Amino acid sequence: MNIKLEGITKNYGSHCVLNAFSAEFSDGVYGLLGPNGAGKSTLINILVGLLKANEGRICFDGKDIKKLNERYLGAIGYLPQYPHFYGNYSILELMQYMSLLKKIPKSEMADRIHEILHFVNLDTIRDRRISQLSGGMRQRLGIAQALLNDPKLLILDEPTAGLDPKERIRFRSLMAQLASGRTILLATHIVSDVAFIANEIILLNDGTKVQQDTPEQLIASIQGKVWEITVPENKLPAYLASFQVSNARHTENGCELRIIAEHLPEAVQVTPNLEDVFLYYFGEAADHETDMV
Repeated sequence: MNIKLEGITKNYGSHCVLNAFSAEFSDGVYGLLGPNGAGKSTLINILVGLLKANEGRICFDGKDIKKLNERYLGAIGYLPQYPHFYGNYSILELMQYMSLLKKIPKSEMADRIHEILHFVNLDTIRDRRISQLSGGMRQRLGIAQALLNDPKLLILDEPTAGLDPKERIRFRSLMAQLASGRTILLATHIVSDVAFIANEIILLNDGTKVQQDTPEQLIASIQGKVWEITVPENKLPAYLASFQVSNARHTENGCELRIIAEHLPEAVQVTPNLEDVFLYYFGEAADHETDMV
């Protein structure tokens, strides 16, 4: 499968939310990484047909999606950032309802629902009301409904928002299992969501694509620009004001800082990680956004 976006632009009045965004996806996991407000949700809404771009086009296996209509939409599974499910429905009732909307044949419905609920570890509580589910269970249910039509393109918008570390790890495990034979586009501002599972990562900021590459190549792109230094406590405010500090840890010898900078001769150069990449490319917009688990 191949999906190609060419010059996707979206404006709201004079405000440009997406600026000539172009990218190409095949099978595998792609992380769409950027700070809040970068344009990730707008891009996803265009991909799933909820918004129309002002300019540009999207091709699915070489054909413009405007000509494919339902054939394209039928190949998509979508989990929005804030899924709203009927609280009085049980898990099973919601899956049956979504199966009807996705035109799953009735002869296949029961087996398909059982298979997917087992996969996301919800089958044993299939009769529980949605209003009684934890945040992690709701997200897994969201993934389950997105998988009903066996989508070739699975799109997830901020899928781990509000989840605890254990549920985030469970989520990453699910994505790794789903990646074969389909394209997964995962939009997030949480670095750990994509650090371990993405084949490629797209960095998006202010509606513009900054970079697209493998995690390894993105890390290599800032080699020599990450430093560690221990400074006296009374100098900490000055360093915080002057440098992009990715981590500060108090020790008995002072304050140990991890700093993103082109040159810092008094510090020790260290190996960068993906969180450093996020901070390097997004600067102040990345402050308080990263969340390594």
